[in-house]
Amino acid sequence: MIELRKINKRFRGAAQPALDGVSLEIARGSCCGLLGANGAGKTTLILALLGLTPIDSGAIYIDGQCLTARCGPRRFWRGLGESFKQRIGRIGDGFRRPFGQQSAGAPLPLLTTIGFVPQTAAFYPTLSVAENLAFFAGARGLRGDERRCEIARVVAIADLETRLKQRAGTLSGGLQRRLNLAIGLLGRPQILCLDEPTVGVDPQSREWLLNSVEQMIDEGTTVLYSSHYMDEIARLAHQLVILEQGRVLAAGPYEALLSRLPRRLELHFHAPLPAARLTQLACELGGEPKLPQQIEWSGPLSGEQLRRLGEALVRERDLPEIGRLRYATDDLSALYFSLTGQGDSAPPAATASASPPTPNRVTAK
Repeated sequence: MIELRKINKRFRGAAQPALDGVSLEIARGSCCGLLGANGAGKTTLILALLGLTPIDSGAIYIDGQCLTARCGPRRFWRGLGESFKQRIGRIGDGFRRPFGQQSAGAPLPLLTTIGFVPQTAAFYPTLSVAENLAFFAGARGLRGDERRCEIARVVAIADLETRLKQRAGTLSGGLQRRLNLAIGLLGRPQILCLDEPTVGVDPQSREWLLNSVEQMIDEGTTVLYSSHYMDEIARLAHQLVILEQGRVLAAGPYEALLSRLPRRLELHFHAPLPAARLTQLACELGGEPKLPQQIEWSGPLSGEQLRRLGEALVRERDLPEIGRLRYATDDLSALYFSLTGQGDSAPPAATASASPPTPNRVTAK
C-alpha cells in the first residue's frame, strides 16, 4: 500500500505550487493511472515518491511506514541524496555497505523496492547496453551470481540479447525505451513508477511496452503509470488520479469514476440531414441534435421515450438509414473534460494510436 497525505511542493520562484495538498492511496498489486496536462504535477508527484525531489510538507507511507516521520521531509530527502551519491562513489568497491546506511533514522531500504522508468533516456550513452545494466545493477546493491542472473532476466524481458555490446546512445528510440525499462526492473521492484514511457516511440515498441506493463501488473507489481494518452490509462489502470495545476480533481477506482457520468443514447444516421429537419426530429423525440447526422439523449431513458423513438423511426419514411445506435457511458475523455472544464478541442494530448483501446483491466477480467 502506498499512501500520500497532503503533499505540498512549490519550486523556488514558481507562481503556484507544483503539488497542492495531494492525498491518495494506491492498493498493493494494482495499477494507478496519473492523468493530466503538462504542468499538472504528474512528474513532480512521482519524483516526490522516489525521493528525487524534496517536499515542503506532508507524509509518504509505504506499507504503513512513514518515510519522513523520523527526520522530516527535507532532511530525509537530503539524506537520501547524499547516501546515494556515496554509494555510487563506491561503485568499484563492491558496495560493501547496505544502501542508505549513512542516513541514520531514515527507512531508506524501503526505497530499494521501487523501480523508475522515466520519460527521457536514463542511462549512459557512451557505455554499452551490458555496461549500463552492470552499473545500475551494482547501484541496486546486486553482486555476484545474483547480479548476473538479474541482468539476464531483464535482458530477456526487454529482448536485448543481440544488443548487449552496442553503445546505448546508438540504439533506436524504441530500443532505448526497452533499456530504460530493463534498468527499472533490476532488483525485482515491488513498486514500479513509469513517467510517460511511450512518448515519441513507434507503435510496435509502444505495444510491446504496454504488454510488458500488463504482465508486471498480473504478476503482482504495484504500478504508478503517468501518461497523456487516455487509451493507455483506460487499458492499464485499476484506479485513476486526475491532476490539474497540482491538485487532485478526482481519484478512485476507474469504473466508479466513470459511473459519475450519465449514460447516453446516440442515434447516428448513415447520411446527413438538413439542419432544420434534424433539429425538428430531435425536439419531437426529446433529444439533442448533433449536426449533421446525429441525435443524443443523456441520462436514463424511460420506456415511453424509447417507444416514441421506435415509432418515429418507422413513421418518418424520409429519414436516412441508421448507421449506428449506441447506448453507453461516456469515456475517459468525457470524464477528464467534465472535471477540468476544458472543451474537446483542448485534450491533454492526442490519442496515441487510431486503433480502438483495449477494455479497462477491471472490466476485462
